[in-house]
Amino acid sequence: MLEFISDDFAVIYNFSPHCSDLLHMVRTPRKGEIMEMHDRCYNFFTRHVIAGGSPDNMEDQIILTYSQSIADALKEGFDFDAVVNNALPAVVYPEGCGMGLHDDLYHNSDDPAKRENVHVFSSVHYLNDDYDGGELLFPDIDLTITPEENMMLLFACHYKHRGNPATNGIKVSSTKFWRDKNADSAV
Repeated sequence: MLEFISDDFAVIYNFSPHCSDLLHMVRTPRKGEIMEMHDRCYNFFTRHVIAGGSPDNMEDQIILTYSQSIADALKEGFDFDAVVNNALPAVVYPEGCGMGLHDDLYHNSDDPAKRENVHVFSSVHYLNDDYDGGELLFPDIDLTITPEENMMLLFACHYKHRGNPATNGIKVSSTKFWRDKNADSAV
């Protein structure tokens, strides 16, 4: 059930029945799934569903269901038709690591005259909470989110936010950016 913070920001508690499976996938990466960010303290993880996903592969089915569930929540809460990306992306924050102030806008051109944002919504799903700290701050709206395992945040990409460092553990969240299925940039 969506709890609205504003007309373009919502929280869902106990989002996925597969939260522990998703966390297990991140914590047991296959070769090439971790992208170490040498200029940053965090790492990216991505598990892709290959060729539409195998009906016999339980992890593929979990990722497909998970991605569609987020798209369904965006439709229910914001009447937003999202392009569904069938991958499991995650950010792994080692102890003492956070993320600086940023928004999630992404532009499809380096030329400012041709630039249009292709991301409309962000989703952040906390896959664990066995750490201290790690709050997500939205200074422009004076909001602090304390992560809870299986909490999903859905918000417009224009919100500036930053992540406080996690202490006494490793913070793992699945973060996705959602494009409008009906926009020209979605093609």
